[in-house]
Amino acid sequence: MRATHSLKILAFVTLAAAGSAALAQLPEGVQTGRNGTEVMLTGQATLTQTNNEAVVNLYCTEIGADAADVARKVIEATNTGLTELKKLGLDARYETTQLSSWPHYSDTVKTARTKTAAPKITDWQVRQNVQITVKDAESAAKIAQAAQKYFAFESVNFSLSREAQEAMQGTLTRMAIENAAKKAVEAAKALGKTASDVRIESLSFNGSGNYYAPRMLRASAVMDAAAGKASAALPVFEAGDTSVTMTVQAKAVIR
Repeated sequence: MRATHSLKILAFVTLAAAGSAALAQLPEGVQTGRNGTEVMLTGQATLTQTNNEAVVNLYCTEIGADAADVARKVIEATNTGLTELKKLGLDARYETTQLSSWPHYSDTVKTARTKTAAPKITDWQVRQNVQITVKDAESAAKIAQAAQKYFAFESVNFSLSREAQEAMQGTLTRMAIENAAKKAVEAAKALGKTASDVRIESLSFNGSGNYYAPRMLRASAVMDAAAGKASAALPVFEAGDTSVTMTVQAKAVIR
């Protein structure tokens, strides 16, 4: 009886080991069950398009003893500059984004008793930020050139407009699903099945194409007017490209 019992245990262990070896040969992420083989797949699609929007970042700043007076001058200068830029007749959106002020302090002074006196406010600085959004690099260059008479130039950022990104979503969705389905068919073939044995049960999208990095040019890279020239040359901007990616997680069952 003991020998027979040992043989049964040995046979069970051998079959279990054989089954584990067979499962170990399946691709990673594959699960088997009564209803078929379950496969988790990732489909991805990427499209690249020339940037069609530029944001020109400018600012106006002044320093003076009276905070309210300095703020008034900055606001007036900003309004004057925007009025003149609008005369260019460009298709643009003009925004004032931030008005900030901060004090400048004197150096600390040591008294006769070697105690440090608190620093005093010597003057105030006020800054008004401006963003101008245009549709192409040429318009951005014209804005940057004309603005130097009224503003300090900070940067220009190139990117895809929201409308352009949304227009790409349909194509990206189809491409990502097709990529996931192709991988499911390849998994089926590896298991000795055909495309007709594959069923996509669920899809989950990640990101929806929010993967873009705007191209940014700093003032030092494009401006030469600060060297004291009476009028600035038209800067040359390159809009560059943006790649938009969509990823889909797919659950497929191979019967």
